[in-house]
Amino acid sequence: LRDSGKYNLFGGQKIVFNVARGKGPGESLLIDAGCWFCLGNPKINQSLIFKIKQSVYLAMDKGPIVKGHFQIIPVEHYPNLLSLTVPISQDLQKTKENINDVLFNKMKKSVIYFERYMKISQNIAHMHIH
Repeated sequence: LRDSGKYNLFGGQKIVFNVARGKGPGESLLIDAGCWFCLGNPKINQSLIFKIKQSVYLAMDKGPIVKGHFQIIPVEHYPNLLSLTVPISQDLQKTKENINDVLFNKMKKSVIYFERYMKISQNIAHMHIH
């Protein structure tokens, strides 16, 4: 992937990626009460949330891919992993290490993580990890 956002495939076909950019490295957008993923939203489904940390929280997925499918969600809006501040990135990494310890080492389950960019409105994007 080049800085232009274009990627050449083997046959010369081109794919254009729309790369989400935040306000800048480590700058989140404010919490929005209308965002599905914001803890400040009065309509958030509290029954899905099972762990709240300083900068991230864990919640079961409404449409799980497999049994036990959950998400790691930053408390504030960030469009992608690259825009997280160092402390939030470290908290996220520590959370994943703890999950790996429980699921992989103790329960002998495989763990796969992937990032999802979710555009909530024209100005708000809330990434989360599945």
